This record gives sequence, structure tokens and C-alpha cells, in this order.
Amino acid sequence: MMKWLKHIAFVLLCCSMMHVADAQQVQFSQYYSASLHLNPAFAGIYLTPSFHVGYRRQVSGVQAVGTVQEDRFINDLSQASLILPVKQKDTYGMPYGGFGVLVYNNGAGPGGGLKTDGIMVNYAHNFQIGPVRGKETVIVSVQGGLEQRRLGVEDLRWGSQFNQFLASTRGYDRDRAVLFLDGFSQSPAYPIVNIGAMYYWNIERNFHTYRYSAFSGFAINNINQPSTSFLEVDDNGRLDLLFKYHGGFEFRFRNFDFLPTILGTYENKIFRFNAGGTIAYDLQDTRRFVSSNSGMKIALGVWHKWKDSFIFYAGFRSAFLNLGISYDLSTTEFLNNELLDFGPATEITLQYFVVKKKRKARTSANPLF
Repeated sequence: MMKWLKHIAFVLLCCSMMHVADAQQVQFSQYYSASLHLNPAFAGIYLTPSFHVGYRRQVSGVQAVGTVQEDRFINDLSQASLILPVKQKDTYGMPYGGFGVLVYNNGAGPGGGLKTDGIMVNYAHNFQIGPVRGKETVIVSVQGGLEQRRLGVEDLRWGSQFNQFLASTRGYDRDRAVLFLDGFSQSPAYPIVNIGAMYYWNIERNFHTYRYSAFSGFAINNINQPSTSFLEVDDNGRLDLLFKYHGGFEFRFRNFDFLPTILGTYENKIFRFNAGGTIAYDLQDTRRFVSSNSGMKIALGVWHKWKDSFIFYAGFRSAFLNLGISYDLSTTEFLNNELLDFGPATEITLQYFVVKKKRKARTSANPLF
């Protein structure tokens, strides 16, 4: 009897975690390395095709009552994205825009039992402001796709499925209906629509002419507010609107790149703010004025989450590959409740760029990429 009660408690707990996850959708600590997850408008800044992956894991120090060690509270987030620029005839000019494809997965709750999978596609278009190419650029984008949530209850055995007269299966009768699951959808799917825009000053990062580059952008997720409820008759489990603002600027001194950035999100009356930056050192003594990542760079960074924690970052960058790892000391991000110590989070990201051999370098509108 206690075993069945534990199963029921597990399902109810995962359902309650669904509403918590709706109230605070997880963000990557290295948010600019997961650019399409942050703002679909980033698909417009790349000159070459690129592939991006990221994985974040956070494990709690507590576990659900009556569960095993493997059923600790877990918050996993992973993403993979592909960006294909739409080129101009001018080989070295900024593209007209870019197409993006994003797939992601989030596992939350005891043992990561509540799964959220999504696939999104988008197009970002660039608008040049004024007669000087690359001085001022506005990028707009629309992103749409499908998301699905999964809660595996098909392998659980319920008390109403046991028959004392069935000795061959020790009383278990899988053909018996589970009244508790009537009207319960184990994997609801729903459409998602997001929009994003950016303003970029000196998108080509020509520091000889303008001395610095800067960008500012916003995105709105879930503008269609779809229902995500596991109960087919419940219309209350709708996704909240998620508002994001991000910005930063870059300046260069000798072989050093400095990039301070900020990120703010607002969802369901909850505001979160993140500020910090990175310093990258070019190992080649080139002292370039125009960005062209032909050499190797070592990068360090730190961010602070308002009223929460610090994030420490280290990375390596080359002409075709970026690799970053970060350590998030957050203890309250997942449930926003200090009574539950969710412990630190570890995150790793990788970006691969298709660079033509004759060019021997890639040009990017963002030093993190």
C-alpha cells in the first residue's frame, strides 16, 4: 500500500512542479552562447553557418519523501541550434538575415521526471539604418514551433489494478482501467510563438572607426500562451508571457576584449536580473582594429544574479571552435525558495563555425561567438 501511495505522491509532485516551472522558466547561465534560446534575432548576426550546443545540470540536496537516492530534485536543460546566414552578393558584407533551428529539453522534478521537449524554427532579417553600412543595424525575428511535456506514468502500478484472484501475476491485472488517469494526458503537445528584436551599433565591430560596438535587444516568449495542462479538461495551465531584455557593449585595448552584459527577465510577477561580463585575451600579438577571430583567445568572466548568486566562467576560442564552462552558485533559482537548497549548477557550451580555408578566419558580430 505504501508503495502505491509513493507512486501517487510522485505523480502529484511532478504535476505541481509543472506549475513551478511555468512560473520560472530556466535560463542558461551562458545566455549569449545559447543565443537562439535567448533571442531569435541573434540568427541575423552570423556570417558563416554555425552549430551551437549547451547543457546545464543542477541537482538538489533534498529528495522526495519515500523515494530513492536517484530521485533527488533535478533541473537539467540542454539545447542544440543551427544558424544559416542569408548572404549578400558581397562576400564580406553582413548578411540579409539568417535562418535558425533550435531543439531543447528540460527535465525537472524528482529524478527529472517531468520532461519538456521543443523544436523551434525562425528567420531574422537585418535592416541597415543610414547610408553607412554596419554602423547601425536593426534585426527583427519571429520564431515558432512545437513543445511537448511528458510525465511517464505508464510503467507505474496502481492499487485498482490488483486482483486477489490472479495468482499468475501476483494479483496484477494490467487490463484494469486506472480511474485516477481518466482525462489525463501523459504527453500534451502545443504550439509556441516567440518574437525578438535587436539594435546593433557597429555590428561589424570596426574599432578603428567607432572605438566600440554595442547591442540592445528584447524578446517575448509564449505570446500565444498555450495550455500545457496534463488534464484534458483543464484550461488553467497556460504558459505565462516571458519578457527578456539584454544588452552589452564591447571595447578593445591592445590584445584584450572587454564585454560587459546584462540580462533581465520578467514572468508571472517575478523579475530576475543578471549583470557581469567577460575579458578575452588574444594569444597572438595582432592588435587588430576589425574583428576577425583568426587566433586563439582565453576568456574569463563573472556574473551576479541579483539577490541570488555568482556565476564564474572560463572559455577557449579559436577561428572555428568556442568552448565554455561555467559554475553557478545559485541555490534558489529553481523554486525561488531558500528552504530548498538546490545547490550549484554546472554548464558547458560549444559552438562550431564553418570557416572556408581560403579565408582562414571567421568574422563575428559578437566576441562570445
